[in-house]
Amino acid sequence: MDNNVPLPLSKPRFCPKAHTRLCPNPASSELGTVRDRDMKLRIPFLALATVFGLAHAAPVKAQTLEDLKAQIQKMQRQIEQLEAQQKRQARTPPARAPSNAQVQQAQRAADQAKAAAAQVQQAQQNAQLDVQSIKEQAAAAALAQFNPPPGKPGGLTFRIPKADTTIRIYGFAKLNGTTDLTTRDRTDSLTAQSIQLFNTGAQRQGGDTGISARRSRLGIETWTPINDTWGEFHTQVEMDFAGGSNPFGVSTNTIATSNSYIPRLRLAYADFGKSRGGWGNLLFGQQASTFNDQVLLPIQWMSDWDYVGLSNVRQAQVRYTYGFANGLSVSGAVESPYSDVTTIAGTSYPDVNGGGGVGWQTTPDFAGRLLWRDPSIGLLALRAVLRPQINLNNNAATAITGSRFNRGTTGWGVGLTGVINLLDGKLVLMASGNAGQGLGRYLSNTSVGFGAVSDFGLTGVTANTASVDAVNVYGGMVGLQYFFTPTLRTNMSIGGARLEYPDFVSQFCAGANATSTTCSTTNNGMWAAAINLVWSPFKAVDFGIEYQHVERSLVGRFVPQPGLSTSGGIENRIQLTAIGRF
Repeated sequence: MDNNVPLPLSKPRFCPKAHTRLCPNPASSELGTVRDRDMKLRIPFLALATVFGLAHAAPVKAQTLEDLKAQIQKMQRQIEQLEAQQKRQARTPPARAPSNAQVQQAQRAADQAKAAAAQVQQAQQNAQLDVQSIKEQAAAAALAQFNPPPGKPGGLTFRIPKADTTIRIYGFAKLNGTTDLTTRDRTDSLTAQSIQLFNTGAQRQGGDTGISARRSRLGIETWTPINDTWGEFHTQVEMDFAGGSNPFGVSTNTIATSNSYIPRLRLAYADFGKSRGGWGNLLFGQQASTFNDQVLLPIQWMSDWDYVGLSNVRQAQVRYTYGFANGLSVSGAVESPYSDVTTIAGTSYPDVNGGGGVGWQTTPDFAGRLLWRDPSIGLLALRAVLRPQINLNNNAATAITGSRFNRGTTGWGVGLTGVINLLDGKLVLMASGNAGQGLGRYLSNTSVGFGAVSDFGLTGVTANTASVDAVNVYGGMVGLQYFFTPTLRTNMSIGGARLEYPDFVSQFCAGANATSTTCSTTNNGMWAAAINLVWSPFKAVDFGIEYQHVERSLVGRFVPQPGLSTSGGIENRIQLTAIGRF
């Protein structure tokens, strides 16, 4: 049979108009027509093949006519089932391609779905950002409660929200390394009043080297607002580790092993009020004396000394300060008294009997200060102190009335301090001077112990004839600070002091008294100079090198050993310092 000969098409069947969807579509594709034709040809062919197969597949035993009829009926049923299946398939209309409108509508729906999905995604992202922002804002608000109010120092400063108190923890670790070039002074800060003398064992031993961290400091400061009337309540407590009477503050064994330095109270006071725009400010506790001038000077020494000619006393007091306009303020204080009187036997204080009795007083000291300060220009301060009583009391020495006495004198002093900023603050010039009678311990590296002197104990002087006289003293310094760069600067200073005594003091170094300790400590003059270079790689750290020169002279010649005598001493020192602040 030729496969290329087209098969005759079957006659289309009648299809009612009401059932057009169930009828074949004359306009359908040729593929559907060929499929129907192939199906019609397959059914008769299948029937014939079945008859032929049955005829040849029968067993050798002949079949009856009834068997053949049954087989033909079965085949007829199978053919009818196949025709029914063909009709059902013919009724199913072929899938039609969507129209352009339907495609565009579907595309718009897809675009809208995409846009809606993008909006949902953006909303989710915004919600996440909002949650993160809320968290950050909440964290910032929580931290803001601990931020100090404006105008408070930086560093470790924070506020306690419920108490509304601001706390500052501060201090520094300081390492001093010193090398003496002239005599052996076992101290980490030179004292002009008591450097080693010539022709003594210390001078013959030569220089010495020491390293110490005992000048490190630790402090805490607080501020608590009260109200418009009482202003702000402020406290400060500060300490270092420079306590003890030994040069380095600890015993020899401790220095050899653990260097367990002794803590020392520096400041402990409270104040409240409004020094400007209110009734004033009231301070009570231990603070720098109102007469103090070293605290006013912006100079930076590597040494922790009290500079010759200056006042650097810290003591208990009650101080009132009132501020005027334009940086002017006036302060008045009632401060702790402490008589210091020297006799041929030694120096007496209220807690120390130097041999002639103890220092004694019943009235406090009084100090005042008029201060003008402008941070951009500088400052000017006029200071004064009154010591109503500098007494020597030996009433405890004996029960015999004629051998007892309690005599004293009055001391006073004035001072003037000035600082000026030049070259936009790169150069700072400063000077301070003090003068008075009986200043004594108020010039803390100059005339401590010599507020007054007494002739008690000298030949021919009795308790009935002994006198106590104030010592005249004059001292001061000039200095400068210059910034080469914001991180590199130098400080220079030179200062001195002169003491004037009653005539009987010449006997402190006369004859056998020339070997006495009193002779070796009774100075009539001293001076000091220093220059340094300080580098601050960043704000919290200073590295410095400093040269120090100190001299003192005695009222007479001191005899440390038979055949040797001296009238004074000189010390030269190099100091290296590292400071780390917090």
